[in-house]
Amino acid sequence: MRYVIVGNGVAGTKAAESLRRRDRGGEIMVLSRETVPFYRRPSLVEHLVGRVSQEELLGRPESFYREKDIELRLGTEVVGIDAQAHQVTLADGETLDYDRLLLAVGLSRPSQGRPGSELKGVLSLLTLRDVAALQSAARNVRQALVLGEGVLGLAMAQAFRLLGLEVTYPFSGSRFWPQVLNPEAAFLVEQRLRSEGVKLRPEMQVVEFLGQGGRLRAVRTASGDEIPCQVAGVADGLRPPIEWAREAGLAAEQQVWVDDRLGTSLPDVYAAGDAVRLSDEPLAFGWLRAWHQGVTAAVNMSGGNAPYRRRTASLSTRAFGLPILVMGHPHPQGKVRREHGDYPSNGVYKELLIDSLDRVVGATMVGEVSEASHVEPLVRQQTPFKEVPAEILRRLFDQRYWAAAGAEVLCPVCKFLMHISEEDLQQGRLTCPICGVEFNLRATGDRFQIIMEE
Repeated sequence: MRYVIVGNGVAGTKAAESLRRRDRGGEIMVLSRETVPFYRRPSLVEHLVGRVSQEELLGRPESFYREKDIELRLGTEVVGIDAQAHQVTLADGETLDYDRLLLAVGLSRPSQGRPGSELKGVLSLLTLRDVAALQSAARNVRQALVLGEGVLGLAMAQAFRLLGLEVTYPFSGSRFWPQVLNPEAAFLVEQRLRSEGVKLRPEMQVVEFLGQGGRLRAVRTASGDEIPCQVAGVADGLRPPIEWAREAGLAAEQQVWVDDRLGTSLPDVYAAGDAVRLSDEPLAFGWLRAWHQGVTAAVNMSGGNAPYRRRTASLSTRAFGLPILVMGHPHPQGKVRREHGDYPSNGVYKELLIDSLDRVVGATMVGEVSEASHVEPLVRQQTPFKEVPAEILRRLFDQRYWAAAGAEVLCPVCKFLMHISEEDLQQGRLTCPICGVEFNLRATGDRFQIIMEE
C-alpha cells in the first residue's frame, strides 16, 4: 500500500506515525511546502521575539522520519490531482502514484483576497517562513494593523507590539470575537488589549489595501476612511491551499467537507486538521482535534473502519498574558442559563453554560483558568448541574479560593498554565488538561522544563 500525505503539520505527522504502526510494510510519503520538519506553530510568536529557538520549536527532527521509514520531501508543492488515476502532480511536473491520499494542508492566506493583498507588508503568521517575512517587513516602519479576531489575530497583535509597532485592530462588530466570547469575556479581552497599547476600532470593515511603490501604505475601510499602516497581519479569510483539488471535484468551501470517517468526495482521498470541517462543529480548529483526526484518518486509510469521535471542543489562548479558555459550544441553541457568580471581578470572568435540560454544556474562563481540568469532564459528559460537586463550584465562584500558590508551567501547545502536582513530579510526566498532549517533566534547579514526547 502506498500512502501519500500532503502537509507536515500536527495532523499529517500523527497520521504518518499511526500509519507506520498499523502497516509495517507500506510506503509512506509526506510532502511539505516548508523547508523544515514538523514544528509547533502555536509557539511562533515566542520564536519571533527570541524566547524559543528554532531547535526548541521543532517537534520532530529529520532523523525521526528515517527511523520510522517515512519518506519526507520538504520544499515540495502539489499542484494537481487525477483522482481516477490516483496520482498527484508536483510543481516541477513530477507525478506520484498513491493508493490512499491524505490532505492535511492546514489553512493559508489566499493570494487573491482583498484588493491589494499582493502588496509587500501584507502577511500572516502561519508558518516559520512567515516569521522571517514579518521580521523583515517590521524593520524601519512604525504602524501595523491586524485583521481577523481569534487566536491568530491576537498572536499577531502581540507580535507587532513586541516589535515596538503601533497597532490598530479593527473588527466589524460592536465587540471583540462575538462568535466565541460573551460580552463580559469580550470586555476583559478588549480591556487587556487597550492596556497593552492596541488601538481597537469596532464596527469597522477593511475592504482594500493601498500601496505605494509596491508596498503597503494604508487600508481603506467600507466607510471610505484610510488608516495608515506599513504592515498588516491577516488572520481572516483563511482557506486550505487546495485549489488544485477543488478543480478535480473536491467538495470544499471555506474548509474541506468530510464524512464521519474523514473521507472526502474524491475516492480514496481523506482530509484532517484545520483544513477540515464537520457538520455542527462549534470550534473547527485546534491542536488536539488535528492530532486525533490524524489518528482516525490513518486507521481508515489502512483498511480500518473508525468514525471520528468528537471530543469536547475547546479553545485556549492568551491575549498579552491574559488566559482565555472556552469549552463546549459557546452559543448553544435553545434556552441557556449562565452561572457566573459575582463575575466579572478583578479582571476575571468565569461561567458555566446550562441548557434547558439542566446540563453543563459549556464553560468560559478569562483571567484565571485553574479549574479547567475539573470543568472539562463536566462539559464532556454534560453533567446535570445539580450533580456538580459543591467543591468545584466553590473553586469556580469563590474568589478567595483560586488564589492558591503552587508550581506552574505553560503548555507550549495551547498556552494553558498547568499546575504541577507532587504526583506529576514523582512520575516525571505531565498531561495538559486542555489539549491533551503529554510531556516529560524535568526539574532544572528551581524551574521546570517540559519536553514533548516522541
